[in-house]
Amino acid sequence: AKKEAVEAPASGTALDFEWRDGEGLFAKVEWTDKAANYIRNREYHYISPVMRYDANTGDVLDVYMAALTNDPAVSGMQELSALAANLYIENQPSEDSNVNEVLLALLTALGLGEDATEEQAVSALQAVQTKADEADDLKTKVAELSSNGDGNQIDLSEYVPLSAYEDLKGEVAQLKTSQNDTAVKEVIDAALTAGKLLPAQQKWAEELGKSDIEQLKSYIKSTPAVAALTGKQTQEVELEGGKTVELTANQLEVCESLGVDPKEYAASLESEVSHGA
Repeated sequence: AKKEAVEAPASGTALDFEWRDGEGLFAKVEWTDKAANYIRNREYHYISPVMRYDANTGDVLDVYMAALTNDPAVSGMQELSALAANLYIENQPSEDSNVNEVLLALLTALGLGEDATEEQAVSALQAVQTKADEADDLKTKVAELSSNGDGNQIDLSEYVPLSAYEDLKGEVAQLKTSQNDTAVKEVIDAALTAGKLLPAQQKWAEELGKSDIEQLKSYIKSTPAVAALTGKQTQEVELEGGKTVELTANQLEVCESLGVDPKEYAASLESEVSHGA
């Protein structure tokens, strides 16, 4: 009868071998998912190798393969679950590696790379200590400044808050501006009356006075008065009974050239007006 074919898929691949004196030959195996589940669930406990050996001496000459089994052909085999646990422990980071990770973190915090020398690390730590000492000194100085010299704390109620001080500065600035504007107006009005400024110059004079009133005063002082601006173009003359008559510049000039009193001339003009009415 023809024997029916049976599948025999591989359970894993041996990646590396290691001989341990007094223990035997060990292999680093990359198990398939199915085989790994067998071992994890303790369905298979051992491996059983197929070897070639010397019939006279019993020395192992070669290892052909190994199979998962619960009845190994070689005595003294260790359970796969125990080997897996030992491998896990071996792969855990040692205390030295933990220390190295801490040192690397410290070097990174100091701005150094993992290849930094001991001298560089010490120098960086000293720099950090220096900055810490400077910070402590600064705190001490602040504490000293907050006292009045005899160790007693300053009474902060005697001092104006910074916000109030800034508000006061603003009010003072506004007051100075208002006072300056008043002073500029007085200077300009006087200059216009004295004929030292033309009406067209008023706006310019105001701008100059706001920026530098002393310069405006200096300009007006050095500027000659314009006679035409200072003379009155008309003159009011009061008559008897409290009535007033306004004489023009030409009428005043006639009075002066004829030696006539402006009051009498105004009275005559008023009389003519009255009779004409």
